[in-house]
Amino acid sequence: MGSGESPHSRGLSPAPRGGETLEEAKLKVTLVGILRHLAGTGEEDVDLPPAASVRDLLRLLARRHGQAFEDELFEPGGELNRNLRVIAGNTDVEQLDGLDTPLDRAVNVAMVLIIPQFGGG
Repeated sequence: MGSGESPHSRGLSPAPRGGETLEEAKLKVTLVGILRHLAGTGEEDVDLPPAASVRDLLRLLARRHGQAFEDELFEPGGELNRNLRVIAGNTDVEQLDGLDTPLDRAVNVAMVLIIPQFGGG
């Protein structure tokens, strides 16, 4: 994070402190490309438990939309598909804590499938 930036200024909530509880997070998820096709929708609301991460969100979406959707999300080793970018707030989660990035109800999450460039002649 740059100087003067905090997780909260990037649209992510700080972790709860002793005694604090978080409400269930309701996120708006935008799906594009093949993910939109496989899900049958381009946008959906998702309820997540407190302190849910990007990984939790992706697992929920994979359960909801099936094996083909899951195969597009994850590499065989369980990491995020290298051609997929998850944007939380206005930041690529790879610039934060990757799949472990926490989410809250104030964040819009857009998943964008980036197609690799092909060389040609």
